[in-house]
Amino acid sequence: MKKLIASLLAILVIPIFLTTPSYAAESKSDKGFVTAQSIDGVTVEASIKSSLPNESVNAVIEEEPVDNRLFGTSSEDQIIKSYKVSYIIPRSEQSSSPITPSSSQGGSKGEVGATANITIIYNKNGDLIDIQRVYGGWTPENSLYYLTDREVIYRADSITAGKVEKKSPTSNSFNYYPGWGNVLYYPNTAYSSTGAFSWATIRVSGMTAYYNIELNVKI
Repeated sequence: MKKLIASLLAILVIPIFLTTPSYAAESKSDKGFVTAQSIDGVTVEASIKSSLPNESVNAVIEEEPVDNRLFGTSSEDQIIKSYKVSYIIPRSEQSSSPITPSSSQGGSKGEVGATANITIIYNKNGDLIDIQRVYGGWTPENSLYYLTDREVIYRADSITAGKVEKKSPTSNSFNYYPGWGNVLYYPNTAYSSTGAFSWATIRVSGMTAYYNIELNVKI
């Protein structure tokens, strides 16, 4: 009987550790606003958190069109993925920007404080992946907003070994060529995160409030 119970427990527990976690489309909590989308096999996640409690914030993910000619590539083997996120924050009284209608919640109006974007170019050949370029940045909506605390990580994970680089851009744009060549590819699971990731802080001139933003592109 004890052996039977143990076997049943093993059957129930093992799938928990083998299953890739699923993400809700949107969620709000004390950790801020988080949204995720699966687009053609790529998981795009965005989050924003205010330094002030109970502020209404939002993030909107968009896939951006790409043209191989713009990136100096014509190879059919190359894959280009590009995404933009608009981060919506409470509208400042100092702002002259138009109100964003879709961000009106509970009588509180919001506007885009900044956008973030990531473009990643790579080749996949069987179990191998070659991340060739990671490009992107952040754009304040107007002069009232500015960005600080910028960080970027790009990585290619594998079971035995992987490649990872962490950067701290000094401006609102970045452009990296990893130069790793082919790396044994371990697709995105709970145990790895192959792709590109960015973080920054939106700050408002003359105010102490700030907003931590994040964009993850997992391929």
